[in-house]
Amino acid sequence: MLGYIFETENTVTGKKYIGQIMSVSFIRKHFGNHPALISDLKKYGLDKFTVKMLRACETKQDYDMAYSAFLEEARQSGKDYYNFVTEAKTEDDGEEVKPVKKSRKKKVVEK
Repeated sequence: MLGYIFETENTVTGKKYIGQIMSVSFIRKHFGNHPALISDLKKYGLDKFTVKMLRACETKQDYDMAYSAFLEEARQSGKDYYNFVTEAKTEDDGEEVKPVKKSRKKKVVEK
């Protein structure tokens, strides 16, 4: 297995997350990395979330196509998914949680 597509569900709110990870085995404790999801993981606790594998993928093409297909299906379902949240406010502190942008800074090597 090259990787897999998974679904994380908040059992309190019913909100879900579709994710993908490259791994040779299913990691039951990999919930995803969306900022709103992480905020809810802290708020509700890990025991209030379930993770299930949707599809194991053998090739990069299958991995990318399956992820896109599951996201499109989720979008069309009309259900509440973390994937489609751009900003979220937590009830306890009112602070905004925004997606984290990855930095591509080059490392400088001194001679």
